[in-house]
Amino acid sequence: MAIMGRPPRQPVVDARPIGDHPHVFIAPPDHPLVTGQVPHPDDILCETIIAREVGSGTRILMSRYLDLISPGATYDLMEMDSNETIKQAVKAGLGISIISYHTVFEEIEAGRLGMIRTQEFPIMRTWYLLKLQEHVYSGAAQVFSDFVLSQQGEFLPALPKLD
Repeated sequence: MAIMGRPPRQPVVDARPIGDHPHVFIAPPDHPLVTGQVPHPDDILCETIIAREVGSGTRILMSRYLDLISPGATYDLMEMDSNETIKQAVKAGLGISIISYHTVFEEIEAGRLGMIRTQEFPIMRTWYLLKLQEHVYSGAAQVFSDFVLSQQGEFLPALPKLD
């Protein structure tokens, strides 16, 4: 059993949606793009973008977004392989990033990170509860699975109201 944002193609799994999975653009809280105003795409692209590793769902989402706002544009990219490393790099002012809101909600609420408002964000994806398709749950695992599915994402942190 696993919870993932993007089910794999292999191995074959039973993927059941369990709730919304919002992604947000983050920067240090005192960054000029954290104003509540929607920045121009050029203002985003002149920043260093801190990205997950190639192949991650968040990296794919980020690449699609940057191609959407400015097709073919170049930008400075720094790659990191964990959400915690990205959070610390953004806090240190090394760049801005796109990341799961559920990864950063505590830092945003505490004022240690800020959200960059854009018309496209938050981008909503879905969290899934996965199991191997041929696997049969034990009694306890079935009870847990049923409980998680019945909650319909109520246990996930809610996005703040966006003005």
